[in-house]
Amino acid sequence: MTDSLAVSDFGRMSRAQLGALLADLLTEVFALEGRTIDPATPFDAYGLDSIDAVLATDALGARLGIELSPEFLMQHRTLDEVTDAVARLLTDHRMPDAAARPAVFLFAGGGGRDSRLQRLADRCGEGFAFEQVAFGDWQEWIDEGVDAEAIVERCCRQIEARCPDGPVRLAAYSQGGYVAFATALALKQRGRRIGWMVLFDSAASPLYPQIHFVRRMRWIARGLTRAGFAALQNAHRRIGLPVPGWLDRIDQSSRFFRVMAEGVQLFDGASVQRLARRLVNSRRGVLGERALLAFESALQIHMLDRLWRRWFGTGPARAIDIDDGEVLLFRSQRPGSADLGWSAHCPGLRIVPVDGDHLTMFDPARIGALAERFTASVPEEAVKLAA
Repeated sequence: MTDSLAVSDFGRMSRAQLGALLADLLTEVFALEGRTIDPATPFDAYGLDSIDAVLATDALGARLGIELSPEFLMQHRTLDEVTDAVARLLTDHRMPDAAARPAVFLFAGGGGRDSRLQRLADRCGEGFAFEQVAFGDWQEWIDEGVDAEAIVERCCRQIEARCPDGPVRLAAYSQGGYVAFATALALKQRGRRIGWMVLFDSAASPLYPQIHFVRRMRWIARGLTRAGFAALQNAHRRIGLPVPGWLDRIDQSSRFFRVMAEGVQLFDGASVQRLARRLVNSRRGVLGERALLAFESALQIHMLDRLWRRWFGTGPARAIDIDDGEVLLFRSQRPGSADLGWSAHCPGLRIVPVDGDHLTMFDPARIGALAERFTASVPEEAVKLAA
């Protein structure tokens, strides 16, 4: 039924009609044959885990003809919440002035895979036109021999295609701050004006401490330990070998592969990266989807960190002075220096304290206050445009 409907058809429905349609869609997507979704019951009650939620979000977005953030069904946990959120998105989709709203380019953390910034975009979407910047995938980086400059060039092309003139506005979370900073430098060198750049708890230096012999040896020891635990757990599950309860409570294979992912950051070279890819591909269908997703995410983070360690360590000191805007650092309550190292690179940096730590600052309980502070803190020029 829904395959023949356009976005405009959904947009003309009442909330009750939209809710009924979404109930049918989610029943189909969740494969709940013969069951009815209660509007106020959390999806957890239907056995939906985080991996299922991501897959179901893709299917729901495809059926609705709109783009949904990967965490959409993890952020909106009941049919009522989904209906309200989809209604807002459909309203936004129909806004005739969407192209006129100030564009804000989002640089996600987690190697470009983390979706926390999308929560902010969902809250502030009517004032700004948010767009995720695509860094690419770790397997592409291996195939194409990508370095940090190539990732920046890709980001610049996307931004200039969407925003060919006028000031550029950037927002980045965590590891995405590296890419946003380098992209801002590249755009300024091309004569573009940076309206402002907002960094959400991004540190100026790569995530991990300097690589040295001792750290590599520790990694090898951890890898061997995790491999041993994984072998014991597999033997326990296959032949009943007795093992301590603590060892079997956690998926040891998943932990082993996450340790292995760090190898692409500790040991340079295309051969190590290709080995990591073979390891991933060999485990498809063996590791659970959740473990495989965690492994690939760790690979993406470590590879990007390695690329950025090189970029920061080469050439002259890198600094950006935004002429007409400013750089804001939304600083969580995690330990560390107040400026997370950015003052040396961004003269005039303004720090905005926010609640929560690095991982919880975008949580549902805090996202409303964070969105309000974001809108209130960005330079006046953008606020006027958004109004």
